[in-house]
Amino acid sequence: TWNLISIMNDFLEMSEFSGTTTLTINKINNDKSKIEIILIGDSPTAVVRNGKMVFMTKPMTFFWNCPTQIPDKERLEELVAMYSIPIQPGDIILTGSDGIFD
Repeated sequence: TWNLISIMNDFLEMSEFSGTTTLTINKINNDKSKIEIILIGDSPTAVVRNGKMVFMTKPMTFFWNCPTQIPDKERLEELVAMYSIPIQPGDIILTGSDGIFD
């Protein structure tokens, strides 16, 4: 189910990644009944249903205003928060940087 970890690892291997960053990857499953999310840091994903926010990921931080970040490719799996959230037709999925939601 969590092939998002391997997708994340593959993406970072192909990129010229250096330094630190936050990361969010979302995947809607084939029957469109849930969204799978992996998150490192404070760039959230939210689900809005009928005009109301029904779910939002929790920010991952070391302390206030210091988000968890990818320090190197070797430690990714121990830093990732994973979510599997039911969704319905018509739901709106919002993903943005921390600045959008602050």
